[in-house]
Amino acid sequence: FTGGLVAFLLPYFVSDVLRAGPDVTGVALLFFVGAMAPLSAAAGALADRFGNRVLAMAGSAVSLVAMLLMLTLDEASGLGDMAWRLVVLGIGAALYNPAINAAMLAAAPAGSEGVAGGAGMTVRTIAMTVAPAASALTWTVAGGGIPGFRSGVVMITVAVAVGLLVLLVPVRRP
Repeated sequence: FTGGLVAFLLPYFVSDVLRAGPDVTGVALLFFVGAMAPLSAAAGALADRFGNRVLAMAGSAVSLVAMLLMLTLDEASGLGDMAWRLVVLGIGAALYNPAINAAMLAAAPAGSEGVAGGAGMTVRTIAMTVAPAASALTWTVAGGGIPGFRSGVVMITVAVAVGLLVLLVPVRRP
């Protein structure tokens, strides 16, 4: 659901609040990807050592912290202020995404891994569609600017927190 930040809120924050161009948004997002890409490769080894569930919870918790840190951005923020927060979010995504995908596939009955993967990617695609739309709605209802940005961040933060709470519920196998 954090895609709402990346795909909608951050570009509007840069444009409408900071009065900067798409080049600033693009450079800021490089920090997100730059943190996520190398750590994603190591996340598999971390999941093997600590377990998919633990790694997914850690990634979700880091993402939650990153979203809370986004609430501190304001008109005086610059590229550096956004960059380090996006690094934290990238770390959360790098820990969460591979672990949750592996956990989903591991939980599928033998021979149904393709169905499980397809269902998981369908849910992810729906979230990546709904999150920017929900972010746009909260931005607009709050009147844009800093109130719109923070309203959108709060909405995404709640979604991330709910996801973390779901991960904290013990799983009982029959």
